Parts: sequence; C-alpha cells; structure tokens
Amino acid sequence: MERKGRNLSYDAGRKQAEILLRALLSFVENSEESKDCKADWQAGTELWVTHSTLEGLAELTKSYNNSLEPEAIRNALNCLISLKIIEDKRGQTNAKTRTNSKVWLFALKFPSIDKKENLNWLFKQGGEWDKCREAQKNNSAKVPKTPKEKSQGVDWQEICGAMLEKHKRLTTNELLFADDEMKFELEAIHVPLALVERNKPKKYSENISPEQGSRLYEPSYEEKQRFEHQAFLEQIIRNGVGKTQGQRIALIGEPGAGKTTQLQTIAFWILDNNLGLPIWISLADLQGKKLEEYLLQDWLKNALELVRVKEEQENAFADLFKNNRVWLLLDAADEMSSLQPLTEISQQLTGWVKNALVVLTCRVNVWEANAGALEKFETYRLLNFEYPQQVQEFIRRWFHNKDADKGERLWQELDKAERQRIQDLVKNPLRLALLCSTWQGSDKGLPETKAGLYQQFMEEFYKWKENRFPTTEQQQEELNAALGRLAKRAIDQETSRFRLRHKFVREELGDAKQQNSLFWLALKLGWLNEVGIAAESATKEKVYAFYHPTFEEYFAALAVDDWHEFLNHVPDNPALGIYRIFAPQWKEVILLWLGREDVRSKEKEEFIQALMEFDDGCAEYFYEFRAYFLAAAAVDEWKNSCNADAIVAEIVKFGFGKFEVEQKEWVKFIEPIAEGAMTTLPQTNRIKAIAALIELIEKPQLDDDTRMQALYSLGEIGSGNQKAIDALVELIAKPQLDDDTRKQAVESLGEIGSGNQKAIDALVELIAKPQLDDDTRKQAVESLGKIGSGNQKVIDALVELIGKPQLDDDTQKQAVESLGEIGSGNQKAIDALVKLIAKPQLDNSTRRQAAYSLGQIDSGNQKAIDALVELIGKPQLDNHTRMQAAYSLGQIGSGNQKVIDALVELIAKPQLDEFTARQAVESLREIGSGNQKAIDTLVELISKPQLDNDTQRAAVAYSLGAIGSGNQKAIDTLVELIGKPQLDDDTRLLAAENLGKIDPGNQKAIDALVEFIGKPQLDDDTRMQALYSLGEIGSGDQKAIDALVELVGKPQLDDDTRSLAADRLGKIDPGNQKAIAALIELIEKPQLDYFARMHAAQSLREIGSGNQKAIAALVELIGNPQLDDSTRRLVAESLGKIMLEEQMPSVVTVLKDYLSPEIYKNDFEQFDICYKVIWKCAQSMPYPAFYQAWHQQEKVKDGK
Repeated sequence: MERKGRNLSYDAGRKQAEILLRALLSFVENSEESKDCKADWQAGTELWVTHSTLEGLAELTKSYNNSLEPEAIRNALNCLISLKIIEDKRGQTNAKTRTNSKVWLFALKFPSIDKKENLNWLFKQGGEWDKCREAQKNNSAKVPKTPKEKSQGVDWQEICGAMLEKHKRLTTNELLFADDEMKFELEAIHVPLALVERNKPKKYSENISPEQGSRLYEPSYEEKQRFEHQAFLEQIIRNGVGKTQGQRIALIGEPGAGKTTQLQTIAFWILDNNLGLPIWISLADLQGKKLEEYLLQDWLKNALELVRVKEEQENAFADLFKNNRVWLLLDAADEMSSLQPLTEISQQLTGWVKNALVVLTCRVNVWEANAGALEKFETYRLLNFEYPQQVQEFIRRWFHNKDADKGERLWQELDKAERQRIQDLVKNPLRLALLCSTWQGSDKGLPETKAGLYQQFMEEFYKWKENRFPTTEQQQEELNAALGRLAKRAIDQETSRFRLRHKFVREELGDAKQQNSLFWLALKLGWLNEVGIAAESATKEKVYAFYHPTFEEYFAALAVDDWHEFLNHVPDNPALGIYRIFAPQWKEVILLWLGREDVRSKEKEEFIQALMEFDDGCAEYFYEFRAYFLAAAAVDEWKNSCNADAIVAEIVKFGFGKFEVEQKEWVKFIEPIAEGAMTTLPQTNRIKAIAALIELIEKPQLDDDTRMQALYSLGEIGSGNQKAIDALVELIAKPQLDDDTRKQAVESLGEIGSGNQKAIDALVELIAKPQLDDDTRKQAVESLGKIGSGNQKVIDALVELIGKPQLDDDTQKQAVESLGEIGSGNQKAIDALVKLIAKPQLDNSTRRQAAYSLGQIDSGNQKAIDALVELIGKPQLDNHTRMQAAYSLGQIGSGNQKVIDALVELIAKPQLDEFTARQAVESLREIGSGNQKAIDTLVELISKPQLDNDTQRAAVAYSLGAIGSGNQKAIDTLVELIGKPQLDDDTRLLAAENLGKIDPGNQKAIDALVEFIGKPQLDDDTRMQALYSLGEIGSGDQKAIDALVELVGKPQLDDDTRSLAADRLGKIDPGNQKAIAALIELIEKPQLDYFARMHAAQSLREIGSGNQKAIAALVELIGNPQLDDSTRRLVAESLGKIMLEEQMPSVVTVLKDYLSPEIYKNDFEQFDICYKVIWKCAQSMPYPAFYQAWHQQEKVKDGK
C-alpha cells in the first residue's frame, strides 16, 4: 500500500519541484551569485546545493517568473527526498547549526548539465519522477531497509507505516467530514509550531553545602532553548541532542495546542528518514492493560492481522525493542484511565519495552501535577502560534482555495487594536481553526471568550450539516443537553474519562441503531466517534469519544446550571460536599462555564467570591490556596469580575511577599505557596498581572532580590507587551539603579522584546556606554543575541564591539557568541570571526568561542572549515582551544572527509590530552557516524601493539562506541579487546562499556562487567564505573542481578559503592527489595557522609516508588529527633517522590503534628520540611480525604 509519509502532497510537489529545479538549474547555468543560495556542479553532473534557505529559494523562483512560497518549497524538497531523487545532506550537519541557520543542503545526480535535458529526464511522462513514485507505491527496493527491520519474514517498516496510516488524521476533519470544503490535508494548513525545552534549573554552585543539598530537588522550571519545528526534528529526534539523547521525550501543551498533530508529524518523519520503527499508541486505548501486554496482545495482533501470534513472532518483535529500533509514540497521557498516569507509565517502561525510544504527549496541568514521576524525560512545551505572523499565515492557508477576500476580512477584523483578547485566544491552533471555520460560514462578529468561540462554532456547525443531516432546534437542544449530561458523568469517572463504553453512552443517549435517537444523531453529526473496542469486554463492546476532549469539556460546562455543582462546601463534614474545584479534570470545564454569556454575572461573581473565601479547616495552609489560585485563573476567562484587581494583587503578594510596616522589612510566604503563586501568575489576567509586576518593581521599599525576581517573572509573561518593554527600557536608563537589578532588567528585555526596535535601540545604546559595568554589558550583548536576529544594526554593533581593544574578555566572548546566534549566513559576521581567530594576542577562551560561533553561523562554509582544521594542527595551541576547534568541526564539517581524516589523525596523536581526545571522538560521532573509512582506521589503530597510551586507547574505544553502532567489525574488535588479560582494567572496562553501546545486551560485555565488579583488588573508582555501565546495559540479565545482590549485601564495602550498587540493581531489576532495604539502611547510618546519604536518597527516589516499607521508614526517619536538618530534608524529598496517592493519608496524619505554632517558632526547618511533603499530598488528594486524614487523630481521641 502507499505510504504518504510526512503527509506530503506529491501531485502539488511535482509541479513545485519542477519550478524549483528549473530556477536552480538556470541559476547555475547563468553563474549567478547569491548570499542566500550557493550551488554548483560537482563530480561532473551532480548538482550540489551547499547553502540555501526556504526563503532564499523562494526568492530564486521569483526571479525566474514562477514564484513559490517557502512552504511549497519545503513540500517540493521533502517529496524529492522521500522519492530518493535528491540526497538530503542535512542529516550529517550539526544540530545547533540547523537550529539557527535553517540551512538546507542537498545533492542531485543528473544525466547531464543541460537544463532542458535534465528537466525532461526528470519530469516527462514515465520519467524519473514517475519511476520513483511508482517504486515507492510498490514498496520497492528503492526504499532502504536496515537489516534489523525485517525478521521472521515480516517487513516491520511496512507494517509500522500501515499502522500509522490508521492514526493519521487532522482533528477538524473528523467533525467537518460532511463538508468537503472544510476538509484539509495536513500540509495544506500546517503551520509548524515551535517548542521550548523546560528544565529544572541548577541554582547551586559546584561546591554545594550539605545545608543546601535539597536545592538539588527543587521542582521549579525554566524555559531553556527554543526549537523551530524542523530544527526539533533534526536536532532532538534525529541527532539525539539533549539529556536523554532523544530516548525519553515529553511534549506538553494546553488543550488544542496541536500535541497529536505534532506527534503524527514526528512519527512519519521517523519512518521517512529511516530512523527506526514508530509504533503509535493512544494511551486511552490501554484501558488498564500494561504496555507490554497491549503491544503483544493488541498492537502486534492487529499489525500482523492474525488471530494468534506465534511465540517466534513475539520474540522477533521484542528483539526490535532490545536493539533500540523502536520508537513508542504515546499519545495523550492525560486521557489514561489512571489517577496517576505518569507514575503508571514510569512503572511500565521496564523489561524489553524500556529499550524503546519514547515520545509522549500530555496536557500541561496533568504533567505539572505528576512531573516527578517522569523527571528523567526531556520536556518540551509546544508554543502557541506567534501573533501576528503565524496566525496570519494559518488564516491565509485556510482561505487560500476558497475565499481569499473573506480570509483577508477576518484578518483585518482580528488585527484591530481593541481585539487583543481574541488575538491571544486564537494563538491556540484548535481555537484558530474553529474561528476560521465559523467565519467561513457566518457573518457574526468575533467572540470574546473560549466559550463564546465554541458556542459560535456549535451554532454554525448545525447549519453546515443541514444538507445531509437536518435537525430541528428542539433536537439540537435535546442533543446538546444529553451530551452535556454524558460529558459530566464521564469527567466525574476516575477512569476512562475520554473513552466511553457503549452501554455508558446508551444510558444517556438511547439506542444507537434507532434512527433519529440522540445516540444515532451524535454519531451521524460527528460529535461522537467510534474509537475501538473495550479491551476488557468479552462481548467486544464498542468504545466512543467526543471528537476532541475540549468539546467534551464544553458540553459539560453547558450542562452546569449552578456554580454549587463545582463547590458545595460542608465545613464540618466535607464527605457530604462537592469539591470539583480541586479536581484537575474539571478546571477547564469551570473556565468554560465562566465564559458562557448565558450565565448571569451575579452567579459568576458569587462563585469567585466563594473561591476567595474558602476555608479548608486544616490550619489555613492548603486547599484555600488552591481555591484562590483557581480564582486567579477564573478572572482571566471572566475579565469583568469586580474582584479581578484584588485577586491579581493577592497572587503577586503570595508570590513575592509584602512589606511589614512594624517589622520594617519585606516578608515572603513559605516556599510552596510562593511557587504556586508564581505558577498561577501566567494563568491569570495577563494585562493586570503585567501592570501589578510593573507597580511592584517600582516600589522603593522592595528589596533587590525580590525586585530581580519580579523582573524575571515579567520576562516570562510580558512577551511582546509594549508596556512591559517600555517599563524595562525606562528602568534600564535610570542612573541610580544598582548593577544587579539593571542586569536582570536587561535579561528580561531579552526575553520579551524579540524584534522590538525600541528594545533593540535601548540595548545597542547601553552597550556603547563606557561607564557600564562589564557584567551588564555582557548581559546586554546576550539579550541582543536573542532579540536581534538578522538585524543589521545589531550585527554592526557587535562587530564593532568585538574590535575594541579595551573590551574585557568575557564580553568579547559573549559578543562573539551572540554574533553566531543572529548572524546566520552574514558574510560580514563570518569575516569578522575568521579574522578574530587568526589574532595571535587573542585570549584562548574567546578564540574557542569564535571557533564555536563559526560552527553555528554557516554550516559547510569551506573558509571556516579550513581555518578550524589549520587551528587544530598548530602545535602551540592550548588543549582547551584545540578541543573547541574539534567541537566546531563537528558542528560544520558534516560528511567532509578532510575533517574526518583530521579528527582520526588527532585521536592517534600520543601526546593528546584526555579531554581533547574525547571531544574529537564526539565530533567524529556527529559527522562520521557509520563512515566505514573512519571505523576501519580506528579498528586498525586499536590493534597496534605500539598504542600503549591509555588515553589514546580509551579514545579509540570511545570512537568505536560513538560511530560503530551495529558494525560487526567494531563489535568483533571490542570483544577481542575485552578478552586480552594483559590489558589494563581501565581500557578493558571502556571496551565493555562501548560494546554495550553499539551492541545492546551483548553477553560478553555484561560478563566482563560482572567480572570487574567481583575483583577484590579493583579500585573503587573503576568498580563504580563498572557498576554504572552494568546498570545501563544489563537490564533483566540474571547474572548481573545476582552479582549486584551479592555486592549490596557486603557490609565491608564502602558506602558510596554499596549505594551505587543498590541504585544499579534497582535500575536493572525495578522494585528489588534488597536494593530498597540497603538504601534505607545507608540513609539511617549516623556516620554516613552527607553526599553518600544524598546519593542513597536520590537512588531510593528512583527505585522505591510505591514501596510501603520504604515509605514507612522515611516517615519514621522524618520524626527522628537525632536526624540533622539536611538529612531530614533529603528524606522528605525522597518521600515526596515515591509515595502514591493511596499512601498519602497516613503520611498526612503522621506529619501534620509537626505543623504546630511551637515547631514553627522553635524549629522552622522541621516545620518547613513537613509542610512541603503535606503540600504535595494536598495537590493530589481529594479534599474530603485530606480533611479526614488531617483530623484522624482527633477522631481517635474522641472514640470515633
């Protein structure tokens, strides 16, 4: 069957490709020059495009009278790549370069250099295009398969492609299927979303003290690096850049943010680029099954179309996982039938399944409530459309083939200054699609709220369906009401909120087979869709879902008549009350209800007032803050609330503190409250929050630290807001401002002022001031690198700054870095950096940065490559600079044989230091992966008897591990190396470690590591390295498990090694009781040094999830009066990580006694530690259960 891959449009692509290649061939034929496109003939008739961008190619087609848009060129290039007509050279370039330059590199072998002959060869009927297209359709040999993709006679590549096709969908098409004018192929309207990496920041120094140790576990996030869509695919998915090397990725976003669409794009891209075998699982389909069980019993059976799968086929399937060939694409963790979905996923990624590369999607609120369960995942948040560029582009695409004038009228109306609210609303992809579809069929104005948008869409939707499925107003009202009741019941369920069984739906909507029943109508209209069969049903009961979860939430909001359905507080007996305000799944419903125009203002105001005044009866510490935070989100949806200003002011106070007149000092709230307020700030009324922060920043009594924190928050929520930019520009210019605060204001301006000329001018002016302190100038230069992309004024200012002889080294280095970020392809910037590298008096650090920036600024630039190769060869060069040059060659030297040869030669040098050797290896991995010449050279090198330098031999072993994945010659060499008894332990250990990397599960590697661990004379460092490596490659191996169990039980072993052994045992055999017991014993040891205890606590966090003995031991430890504060804090952090919801009540009951006023006054550390654990419980537990646990001891005393 045909596999469309990444949703490519081949019919349009053929015409687009012909226009593009005609322009390129004309460009080369005329020997033209362009900074945006470099192309020439190589090796006779092979056309090489060594530098191009989509925009540059679009300009090129325009100059030859056949203009194409950048996205049309992207489609053409992707079609040509998919058909194997052109060779994509980007796969060998460094990821960070691609992120910044957006460069396309490719080659095409023509039969001649004659333009007419080449175009005829490719595009004539029956020509090369048609041949390749036919071959692709027939799954011919033109589609490369790796050997491991075919086993047991099964073509896994084809199977995975066929299974993916079943899941390929554009969400709006499911609802609008009856209206052909509103059905789209993804590529027709797809405007790629950017993503931003979210990290737990390291806020501590390298030499952290035991008293500060718990800061290692602080849960706050920072948004780190932004990735455009294509850069994310190349850098994170293909190249595995990041802390997990692409093995564990979470994509999080708001409802309707495009998570499923993004995951589909990734799935097909993996398949088309032959990066492995993508397996799609909608997590709601698990219905209580384990991942392993679902894969074997459901996915595999369906994929092979068999009633019963043979054991050999199951084994072959599992082998694909063990060989790291499988990508698990897990969609919608928030739709799982589990109270703690992320914890469940964490516990199921074990055994052979854990070897899969995993990409999952999840709603932000569910992720943030349970993120600790998957803390090792790299987290990327999908950003909204940028306004105005991407929103306008989406509208243009939507109306392109229908009514361009109508689309233009929508844009003109939307872009009015008074439309800020709806502008912000439709940055969400789903909501923008709804707006476009509503505008297309209606002359109504623009709505003001999410609920208003859904209401307009629903009304228009029934009109669209009139031709095929006419309904009366009465039927519509009855159906809406019934769908609302169904949605409310579903959302109230603890499991399967979004997957509704047939019997459950029938109870509300009647018989699906009875014509004109509400069930029948819902299916015909598309409000409900059949999505599968209930896994646990012997009768194969059907399962349904609303077409999108947001519509389930909207219908539920319509069915709420009274706000008391959200909150009906019974203070003395909460078990009799209603507390949906604390259920995460009801938050969106509540916000939609507040946006309904038919709900009276008085009702909304009463509800918000009730949230503000909620008293939880548990010492005023917990649920009243949760209620208040919800009130803050509520006034963003209902902006007319008379309490809005007061609520935003309170949130700012909770987050940043207040000035106590009597104490004459600024006082802050306890940390979890402050963090909760900070998290809430971006969710509340943004305009009011920005105004409140500006007012706070200007308060004279505010301490410097809090002002800097407020400036940081302004940088987080003030993006593009002119008032925020003006305030920062004004603040920066104040002569009396202290340096640290000015520096933070400059940093925040870099976060919110992208492309804003006023911000750019202020920073350019600032860096020119001679009296400016160096740190602030350096920060201003960094901010310019963020907001001044492609801005010639900024580039000129930085080039001028770099040339100043009096400039301090750090600022010069930062200027060089910023130039690399904003000067993509700019010849002036390239020349300045090449010139700088050659300066003999340049400090080494800046030379290294210049080498790095050259790697960013122009991939494949021969001038830059030659300069770096020459630099590496200089004998007087310091090791660090040589290391950086090697790194930069890895950035820009993709596939360049000269670079590969230089790096192999560098590794072979006997005087090479270890760090440079490792960097050369890493660069070789970047650019030479799979390069047979490099592998052969390294195999020959490692076999030489005169190679007696440990660093060299280690570097060669690392190199084989880096580029030799799956290569039999590399595997054989490392196996032979392990077997040499005369070789030193370090080298044999390295060989075993790298053998495990390129041949996962290799028994000889595991055996060698087990042997190392058992050596009595082995030094501690080597044993610990062997333990670490065994944990990485020995999963499920009984021999490895036995060895670690024995090691854990040795009392004479040093504490660090026992701790690591227990940690590794827990990793390869999750839940191992001996490992858990050993870690608890270590934590309790009074003489244990702090860092060993910290490591043991961290290991327990990883392997003790849900273990009752571990939880009981930790609770007891917290109350131990002999325990020092730093250890108690570590214990509390571990407890917070491993306890499950069902274990929280007992923790609350025990620890609440430590929250007394006496302990607050006399031992604040203990109060604070216990408060944080209970706060975590309060974020997960239903309020009535928490209330009962809090008052449990009182009931026991009263005999209840």
